[in-house]
Amino acid sequence: MSVLFTHADVESVHEHDDPARVLLSWRSHPVQRQGSRRGLAVAVVVGIPIGLWFLYGPFYTLLAVVILGGSLASFFLPTHYVLYAGGLESRFLGVHRRFTWDQFRSYYPDKNGVLLSPFVQPSRLENFRGFYLRFDGQRENVLRIVSERIRTNSEEEPSG
Repeated sequence: MSVLFTHADVESVHEHDDPARVLLSWRSHPVQRQGSRRGLAVAVVVGIPIGLWFLYGPFYTLLAVVILGGSLASFFLPTHYVLYAGGLESRFLGVHRRFTWDQFRSYYPDKNGVLLSPFVQPSRLENFRGFYLRFDGQRENVLRIVSERIRTNSEEEPSG
């Protein structure tokens, strides 16, 4: 985990705020932070295909590598996040995703990150339409920025 840039005064949100101004930028790489889980994940990714090779042959081995690699890629490979005054961006495996703050109507923090939701009320579609920001050591900074940028309902209070 490394902090690339941290902007100290993120207290006020002004209409004349430059939308391109970087508020916070960091890299999330869960495999580096998880000691015992790292060994278990490597054992699963290596052990299951080896077992399938002996039991079923190369086709199922390749299929297992693709499925396991795809499902655990976000654990093994880094994701870069940038929070701007006007929105946020993530980069993972060469894919850039950009959002503006007004695309999100609520947010739900947990111990590892915060789910940004396009819905005002909790919905089953949040996991498909929302966006999850992993904290990776930036919990206070991320929650402060998110709570300032995402306002809910008419009372303008953060939901997290």
